[in-house]
Amino acid sequence: TSYQGMMSDWYYEGDENKLPTHFKSSNPAITDMAYMFQGYPTATLNLDFNTSNVTTMADMFSGTKATNLDLSGFNTDKVENMSSMFNGAEASVIDISSFKLADTQPDVSNMFKDAEATTVYVRSQADIDYIIANHGSDLPANINFVIK
Repeated sequence: TSYQGMMSDWYYEGDENKLPTHFKSSNPAITDMAYMFQGYPTATLNLDFNTSNVTTMADMFSGTKATNLDLSGFNTDKVENMSSMFNGAEASVIDISSFKLADTQPDVSNMFKDAEATTVYVRSQADIDYIIANHGSDLPANINFVIK
C-alpha cells in the first residue's frame, strides 16, 4: 500500500538521461506516496496515478528537478499530509488545480518552502487563503498563485 520513497535516491549521479519519466499506476490500494520523487533529477515527469485513497504526500516532490509538475489529475480528497510536498522543488509551474485544500484541510506546512515555482495553479481563492494561513514558514516571494 506504499510507494514511499519509490524513486527517491535509487539512481546514481550521471544517470539522469537513463531514468524513466513516465509513471502510471491504477492501483487503488496505494495510501502512502511520501518522498516518492524526493530529489528526482529529471526535468520531465509525466504522472498518471490513482490517488483516490492516498493519505500522505509529504515531501513527495521535495528537491525534484522536474520543471513542470502537472498534478491536475490527482484526487487528493483523502490526503491528510502534504507537508513539505514541494520543498526545494525546481519546478517553475505546479498545477494543483484539482486539490480541494480548503475543503479537505490537509497539513500544508512548508508545502512550498524554498520552492522555485513561479506559477502555481489552484482551484479557488479559498485554497490560496488556506495555503497562506497554514503554510507555517514564509512562502517564497516568487510564487504566483493563479486560479484555474
